[in-house]
Amino acid sequence: MDVFVDTSAIIAMVDESQPDHQAAAEAWRRLREQDAHLVTTNYVVVEIFAAAQRRFGWAILHALIDTVIPLFETHWIHPPAHIEAAVMWQEAEQRRLSLVDCSSMKFIEARGLKHVLAFDKHFEGRGYLLPPFPEE
Repeated sequence: MDVFVDTSAIIAMVDESQPDHQAAAEAWRRLREQDAHLVTTNYVVVEIFAAAQRRFGWAILHALIDTVIPLFETHWIHPPAHIEAAVMWQEAEQRRLSLVDCSSMKFIEARGLKHVLAFDKHFEGRGYLLPPFPEE
């Protein structure tokens, strides 16, 4: 199973104070047991690094860099995909929707993915399967 990993899932997994922490930890455990193929983008990785540094400090950031990020296949957002995401973002005009979210959605659509490890409400209404995932 191919699963796109969003920043919201990593932050929920790392931060025990997040309301979705238990769901994130359980989803992560199940995906590891199923040997799921985890994919993300360089935009998400940058967002994870920025959020982790700001919220948790360097110790957690180093742990993410050394142990979590290598588990993903990271794809680069190239200029044409960036432009498509920027257009989507501008057209949406939603305060909490980010350019990273739009680039992720464009990436997911382009690759025909259906499973998204995320706890971001923007992914919910787009028809993606969010945790808990059905057994495959």
